[in-house]
Amino acid sequence: MSLNIAKKELVAMRSQDPDMKRLKEPTFRKRQFDERPLILIDDLFNPDFINLFDRFIKTLPCYLSEYDAEDSRHVLHWIHEFALEDVNTNPLLRHMYSRIISATEKAFCLEPRIQLKRVHCNTSLYGDMQFPHCDITPGMTWLYYSNPVWEQSWMGETIFYDSDREPVCAVFPKPGRVVVFAADILHRGGVPSRECVEARRSVAFKFLNQDK
Repeated sequence: MSLNIAKKELVAMRSQDPDMKRLKEPTFRKRQFDERPLILIDDLFNPDFINLFDRFIKTLPCYLSEYDAEDSRHVLHWIHEFALEDVNTNPLLRHMYSRIISATEKAFCLEPRIQLKRVHCNTSLYGDMQFPHCDITPGMTWLYYSNPVWEQSWMGETIFYDSDREPVCAVFPKPGRVVVFAADILHRGGVPSRECVEARRSVAFKFLNQDK
């Protein structure tokens, strides 16, 4: 799907529902990792937008260029790197960004003076390897799960670790779910199970906290 087609579908969607209303109010679940926040936000996007956005990113070129940490540079991952200005010029990303930032402000988890540094789409397939890592530190990460359908048997949960490097939290890649977390929480991307014939897609917004 081209960006122009996606724009037209988004305009048509908004003409029918100007506020892009959801079926229900978004829900927030919070937990702390050594006083660092992790927040799950569900029902932030309606199903039509979730489908439209995923159809769009499935057409983007991906490159085998990302790695998790210095000691795992030999294992690369498929990503599409967005330009930072795409958050303003791409209406799909702009809508997603505005919805998430409003939700994080509502949940009182928006860090002061955070600056967006990266936006990229992650693509993971059965058989891939993912390693524990931290993101831009000090900072914050928003992780959006893009697949409009994700079965329980497909697994692919994001794993979060405590300060002893013990896995203590698994987040299921529910369609349209957003995870907001302190970027220095150790975490690992999920890999789909053998039963899954789909790529697991997510979009990461990574911020630097300029106050620390």
